[in-house]
Amino acid sequence: MRKTGDGKFEQKRIDVLLGVDMTRLCSKKQIDTVILIAGDSDLVPAIEACKEEGAIIRLYYHHSSISDELLNVSDERYEINQSLIDKFINLAAVENPPV
Repeated sequence: MRKTGDGKFEQKRIDVLLGVDMTRLCSKKQIDTVILIAGDSDLVPAIEACKEEGAIIRLYYHHSSISDELLNVSDERYEINQSLIDKFINLAAVENPPV
């Protein structure tokens, strides 16, 4: 993150850094599944490299911001919608009941 002149923060090279980490971990066989929440095609080259190493790509996305190329290169696709959010909230409540 970097602070701009108007006091706002912006991210720089996050996709590149994530892609490097993904590729490195896949090539060393330290991971066999990549779980991404993404929408643009910036990570497609890293995803393709991971798939060449045998990794499964699990993509979570929102319908308003998704690249066709990213959808096509991913092995599993899950649209983030209210139903999916409710499922995870319920799962968290079961796994972490109030004391």
